[in-house]
Amino acid sequence: MRNGAHGGAPNACERFTAGFTLLLGVLVALQARNAAATAALGADGVFALLLLAGTPRLRRRRIAVVRYLGVGLPLLGFYFLYLQTGLLDPARTHWHDATLLGLQSRVLPHVPTVPWPPVREWLAFSYLAYEPILCTGTAAIFAPGTGGSQRRAGDAVRRLCYTLACCFVIGLAYPAMSPRYVTPELQVRQLGSGFFSRMAMLAGRDAMVPGTSFPSAHVAAVVVLMWDLWAARRGLFWILLPLAVSMTAGTVLLFFHYVPDVVGAVVVGAGVIAFDRWWNPRGPGQGRTRKTKATAGLPLQ
Repeated sequence: MRNGAHGGAPNACERFTAGFTLLLGVLVALQARNAAATAALGADGVFALLLLAGTPRLRRRRIAVVRYLGVGLPLLGFYFLYLQTGLLDPARTHWHDATLLGLQSRVLPHVPTVPWPPVREWLAFSYLAYEPILCTGTAAIFAPGTGGSQRRAGDAVRRLCYTLACCFVIGLAYPAMSPRYVTPELQVRQLGSGFFSRMAMLAGRDAMVPGTSFPSAHVAAVVVLMWDLWAARRGLFWILLPLAVSMTAGTVLLFFHYVPDVVGAVVVGAGVIAFDRWWNPRGPGQGRTRKTKATAGLPLQ
């Protein structure tokens, strides 16, 4: 039985996320050297304690929504870690956008214009659907909240956390701002003036930070989630597949990412899946959960 099976100890995902949170906070604080980064590091410590001490208890509650929060809390924390990277000093960062753009020009010399407003709106909607896709997918895997489904959701969240951490590490080691900062006028022209296009521009301005463009965390996380959905929720996989493909195309067509960002994301996602299958041999759909109290509603995690 896995570590943390009775809720008395954090599982592998919680331990990993807590450690990664503190490590990232230290790196940002050392580079930024300002009060905001120091305060963020303190918040990282509180979050790490919550993961290690509080989350295992949430996973043992009888209310399914609370248990789902306990499973998904490590994943939620990665969005705030992403925002924390915005505290890095751009003036002290060597950006690699020119190299990525040069690689892109070899396979896509010019990003094609999307002439039809409905298609632009669909691409913008798909790009904005990133967080809803993750929430819907992990919630569907968690449902109905039995021990087996909760374990599978926890495995999916663990893989997603590994994936996002890899994207952050690579992004910090090889920082790129992304086209939306380098050529914002091209993005404005491509998006147009529709509702979802305006929302995408607003998100790019207020909810995103420069850096960590390579590889695309959006694409990498969705690749991993779709793999889990194929194994656990095949129907939802087919429903979300058009949205996932459109989101991947939209990252380039709407000037949020370079082509190498997408290619790198697919490699990262596939690499995490392969690593996790080797490190945790019991993957999605492997084996059956015994009918114990856990399958009646109490989780195995």
